[in-house]
Amino acid sequence: MIIGTCGFCSTGSSAVSDYLKEFDENQVLDRLEFTMVYLPDGLEDLDYHLNKNINRDDNCCIAIPRFRRFMRTYEHMLAVHSGIPESAIKEKTEDFLNSLIQMKWKSTRRSDRLLYPTWFYYNFGLRIMAKRITPILRKWLGQNIKPYPNRMLDVCIHPNDFIEKCQNFVRWYLESFGGDYSKNIVLDQAFIGNDPAKSFKYYGDSKAIVVDRDPRDNYIFTKEFLSKKGGFMPSGSVQEFVTYYKLLRDNMPYKKDNERILRLHFEEMIYDYDNATSKVRKFCDLPDNPRPFSVFDPKLSVNNTQLVLKFPQYKDDVAYIERELSEYLFDFSRFPKPDNSGEMFMGKSPLNK
Repeated sequence: MIIGTCGFCSTGSSAVSDYLKEFDENQVLDRLEFTMVYLPDGLEDLDYHLNKNINRDDNCCIAIPRFRRFMRTYEHMLAVHSGIPESAIKEKTEDFLNSLIQMKWKSTRRSDRLLYPTWFYYNFGLRIMAKRITPILRKWLGQNIKPYPNRMLDVCIHPNDFIEKCQNFVRWYLESFGGDYSKNIVLDQAFIGNDPAKSFKYYGDSKAIVVDRDPRDNYIFTKEFLSKKGGFMPSGSVQEFVTYYKLLRDNMPYKKDNERILRLHFEEMIYDYDNATSKVRKFCDLPDNPRPFSVFDPKLSVNNTQLVLKFPQYKDDVAYIERELSEYLFDFSRFPKPDNSGEMFMGKSPLNK
């Protein structure tokens, strides 16, 4: 089974990945975020253009080259982490696409401008060719001369066994990355936090654990820690942070009950450890933990919570967040005041080695 831990950017999904690493039944592949399914131009977009949004053959002729270009990033990362030559990985991508492509023919498309730089289609020389010289050549030669170069078009409309081929392709990637399908394979960000269910079909047997974080801490952590690393979400003002936080969550599908989705607060894993980890074990059908606190230790992660105690200068911003995002707050009042004077950290636990 594939278990994807996911969130909304620095919301603590690594806490669950760290906890799951304490079980022999699991294999946690957390060296990179496995986002090839749902990112723009990934498998979901390919599915959409080949099977749903069919516009003659324009969509497939654009979507397939875009997928090739998108996969170059993954081919490089997989080669670095697996030791497999990048050329062999590229060949596997082509094998996957060729299993889908139904025919090829040489032509050009007005929509090709979506693949190539604007200057190529709008530079002065080509415009003169298209508007002045090409009509003369057509008349003189008696042929339909085109000003732009032809390319080999890959045509694919409603390909057979698309989902099965996607699952095999994903499985090959995971196994090349060291994935052992005799265990639960735990992936980082294999699904998108606000709608994980839409990606399940590309993996087969799969579940998602969506981890969210108290917006007060998410905001202060971003201001004091993430912004120094380039920033992952807007935090120039508390108002823009609140707007962004709502946009990612309000009325999103992840809120609907789904037996294959477990929703957790990052803070539950720290302040209500026994109950939270019991939920995780039940959801993943795991036995009692043989090595508690060996990778995930709440005493370390508590340093990433109740940050207004560390940074009281944000108390007015916190009050605004409490008014605007009340439904997303964690009730810290049920628990003793923590000692969170230690170091904050991002991502995996310092014990995750």
